Amino acid sequence: MTLRQGSTLTWSAPRWPVAATLDLSGLNDTDRRRVADVAARDVAATRPAPTDTYFGGKALHREAQLIGIADALGVDATQRRAQVTSEFEAWAQPDAATRRGTRCFVYDDAARGIVGLEPSFGSELFNDHHFHYGYFLHAAGTLALGDAGLAVRLAPVFDLLAADIAMPSGTDVFPGLRGFDVYAGHSWASGTAPFADGNNQESSSEAVNAWAGLTLWARARGDAALEAQAQWMHALEAQAALAYWLQPDLTDFAGYRHRIVGIGWGAKRDYATWFSPDPAALLMIQVIPAGPGLTYLAHAPEQIAATVAEAVGEGGFARTYGDYCLMYAALADRAKAIAALPQVVGHLDDGLTETYLTAFVLSR
Repeated sequence: MTLRQGSTLTWSAPRWPVAATLDLSGLNDTDRRRVADVAARDVAATRPAPTDTYFGGKALHREAQLIGIADALGVDATQRRAQVTSEFEAWAQPDAATRRGTRCFVYDDAARGIVGLEPSFGSELFNDHHFHYGYFLHAAGTLALGDAGLAVRLAPVFDLLAADIAMPSGTDVFPGLRGFDVYAGHSWASGTAPFADGNNQESSSEAVNAWAGLTLWARARGDAALEAQAQWMHALEAQAALAYWLQPDLTDFAGYRHRIVGIGWGAKRDYATWFSPDPAALLMIQVIPAGPGLTYLAHAPEQIAATVAEAVGEGGFARTYGDYCLMYAALADRAKAIAALPQVVGHLDDGLTETYLTAFVLSR
């Protein structure tokens, strides 16, 4: 490395478009009917509503995407929308924590931030807040496109979720850019970072999804300054996700015999995850939630097939984590992914519907 002296540091990052829902305009009539038939079944089915901040936000994101696809294809989702809206409004009650112990947020005076009263993955220690709240903001921003009053009703709490992860500069109430490291160009996920190797981040695409969600929420609120901030955070996080996690340049590291990185630390890179040694898990955690705003995933498609092959091996996609691996594969070879779709039905992550999976693959 070369040491330089100066008072400023500038660089550029590609701007990636942020979309609320999948673009299905290119589907032919046969594919539209196929997705619509699956959507009708999914809309009619019931799914549990988790009560912690990670799985609760993830479920709302899943539901918002299902409703968006149903609306685009003329499938009646009126009742499902009403149910999801009611769930949003429960989370957005400012005094909910005085009446129940789940589906609510409180303010932590010591850490100066918002935390769910039912924590998950160490969120009470301020781990992963951008992952959790990114799902809430993305889902709320998506549904508010068709319901202008929804954003107003959610704002007393959801504006605070946005401030918790993206306050532009520090105040007595919130620190500035809590987990986002502008110099590094990406977020860190551990709240207190009690590790010799510094802080770390595993789920690079959930981080990008956070700033896509912040962008959509800013649009729903008509906050141009917040939208501009969210877009440069989204651009930097996506650039880092490719450079450090999904498509790193490893030419100088012959001893590292993999194509992706699972966990990026301040002091090292690991081919690992916090939850599984399965190579498919390492790819899945870099792709989840494969949302409509994560278009950077399709960068350098010539590298994708080899990455997927390392992840799933000879066994194909009929396996845990195979759904997100298949979606990533579809970015390079739509025809093969369509043929493999039946393999993953029955192996879907709780953040996915068959509708979204099918629409994602067919619309590549």
